[in-house]
Amino acid sequence: MTEANKDTIYIDIDDEITGIIDKVSSSKKKIVALVLPKRAAVMQSIVNMKLLKHSAKEVDKKIVLITSEAGLLPLAGSVGLHVAKTLQSKPEIPPGPDGAEPMDDSDITLEDEPDIDQDKSVGELSGGVAVKSELEETIDLDNSQPAEDEPKTKTKSKKPKVPNFDSFRKKLFLGFGGLLLIIFLWVFATSSLPKVSILIKTDTQTQDTNPSITVDTDAKDVDTENLTTPGTFDEIKKTDTQTAPATGQKDIGDKASGQLTANDCSSVSGTTIGKGARFTSSSGKVFTNDSQFTTTLANVGGSLCWTSTFDVTATKGGKSYNIAPTSYTNSLLADYDISGGQMSGGTSEIVKVISQADIDSAKDKLADDSDEAKEELQKALEEAGLVAMVDTFTPGKASVKATPAVDKEGDTVNVSSTTAYSMLGVKRENLQKLIDESLKSDIDTNNQAIQDYGFDKAKFSVTSKKGKQYSVSVQATVTIGPKLDIDDIKRRVAGKKRGDIQNDIGSVPGVKEVIVDYSPFWVAKAPNKPAKISVIIESANGTNEQQTP
Repeated sequence: MTEANKDTIYIDIDDEITGIIDKVSSSKKKIVALVLPKRAAVMQSIVNMKLLKHSAKEVDKKIVLITSEAGLLPLAGSVGLHVAKTLQSKPEIPPGPDGAEPMDDSDITLEDEPDIDQDKSVGELSGGVAVKSELEETIDLDNSQPAEDEPKTKTKSKKPKVPNFDSFRKKLFLGFGGLLLIIFLWVFATSSLPKVSILIKTDTQTQDTNPSITVDTDAKDVDTENLTTPGTFDEIKKTDTQTAPATGQKDIGDKASGQLTANDCSSVSGTTIGKGARFTSSSGKVFTNDSQFTTTLANVGGSLCWTSTFDVTATKGGKSYNIAPTSYTNSLLADYDISGGQMSGGTSEIVKVISQADIDSAKDKLADDSDEAKEELQKALEEAGLVAMVDTFTPGKASVKATPAVDKEGDTVNVSSTTAYSMLGVKRENLQKLIDESLKSDIDTNNQAIQDYGFDKAKFSVTSKKGKQYSVSVQATVTIGPKLDIDDIKRRVAGKKRGDIQNDIGSVPGVKEVIVDYSPFWVAKAPNKPAKISVIIESANGTNEQQTP
């Protein structure tokens, strides 16, 4: 194989035309293959194309552009440059723009210009040796020349295939993530999802009970012997506000004033009257004395009498108190003749004030919150784990406040009423202990148990109260069935299949039917965790008596 007569130069995207020309000029080969990068901006200019060809001619070289960009082909064709898609493709001069012939470059002279055989590939132009395969015609990037003392033999150069570590790492992560997902789904499906519901239908009976118990709000512990249990009074306050227009009137003008004279010619002693005594005129107008006075002996019309003249002021403002001289009465001076002169100085100014009738009108519109308060108290006690004794519901005395008050100025009156309501509650477990104690002689405690104490429909009546102790009569209907321990059932059925569970629980006296329901559909045995097992005890008539968890 002869020495290659071509050189391969790889062009960078940032190379300029002068740099490319220098690379072509420095090549020692007749044929130079320029491998162009994609979007090679430097070759987008026809001037650069022409300079490149001209420079190649001056150094007696032939240029082949290695590119597949369609936009460069017309430019290369217009200046007569050969183009090949790959190093193994046949070079050819592409047509110019719109099929035009290559531009006339007769002004460029080049003696003995080497020809390019367009029937041969760029690789075959290396010296007339045909390429057997693409692998035999690999091009070394460095175009290193063998040493002169070494035999000039052509060696095959193969590029090592570099592993794509990014692709490998991505596949590794995806595989690992998929494995984790499968493990998670398996654990979730076999541990978290499986549940079992066990419905136990029993043959039950009911029995009425009517014990009298004592609820002591100061007690700390339940006393089954004396049927005494601690209790809690819960209280709630309800406030409602209503308004009514003011209809009263009041004269706030200046008050009239004047003088009164009291004479008593029959008494043997004088009388002292304190400030503010009420003196009523014959027309019903009321005046009060401005200061304390004492009657003294004096000659009145030729007689020696107890007498006094004193200043008075009307109790209300208004012109109507400017009354003419008239007689007056006073309970402290019943034996005195009391007369008054002309009253004056009273003026009138009528304003709107609150009357008692206005307050009563607003009171009539206040809502009755008893039912709402009863429901809220019952709910609060039950949420606290107590049995609400609804019959002990007690409304307190309403506290009513009117603003403004009676006889005060205002256009409307606001009336608010606050009432405190209370209800007695007892812990459910304490009340159950007292019921158990009252019925222990009526049931077989070894094989029977109370499944429902009937507290939801029970009646609690307070028969008497002494201090903080309440005597309460309880009327309830309890349901008695087979003795079943829910926690024990959960432990016994854990990990068992349907048939084993039905045989185990069904052997208890009084159990009529056992229905086992697994979920999801693939579950075939009960989970080992008690929290995943629910037990429902139902009476034979279909009434749920107890439900867990």
